[in-house]
Amino acid sequence: MTKILTALFCSLWISSNLMAETIRVSAVGQWSENYQAPLGVSNGWTWDAHVWLDIIVDKMAYGKTVGVIWTIDDWKTIHTDLANYDGPAGGNDELWSLDFKATEMKSCFGCENSEVELQYAVFARLGEREIWSNNNGVNYNLIIESEYLEGDPR
Repeated sequence: MTKILTALFCSLWISSNLMAETIRVSAVGQWSENYQAPLGVSNGWTWDAHVWLDIIVDKMAYGKTVGVIWTIDDWKTIHTDLANYDGPAGGNDELWSLDFKATEMKSCFGCENSEVELQYAVFARLGEREIWSNNNGVNYNLIIESEYLEGDPR
């Protein structure tokens, strides 16, 4: 009987401790690519705005999913992207990272600067259990600005 109770206790302890309660954004940034000048437009171009995130998660059981949920239109549309495991991050932490195309931006000579606000939250999921970090309820955000140059391109 003692062996059965010990096994049951250990099983409950392990299952309740498979997922710690810590996830956080370690770093965030943006980069651009795919610059193109639209046909017939001599003073402007479009480009793809990408966002990268590094996420720190407590070590949990294998099989977890880590990712981000994000929007650029105040949550009218929602996007989800999953992170890749990068390795240990010291102590009991793991580093996960991801990169995604957030939007296509337009830039031009002599036009006004424009910006897009990307709002996001990160999550880790293991089976039915999830933990989230959303900057204490106000969402993380990143401002993506268009590029513009003063003057005449000619």
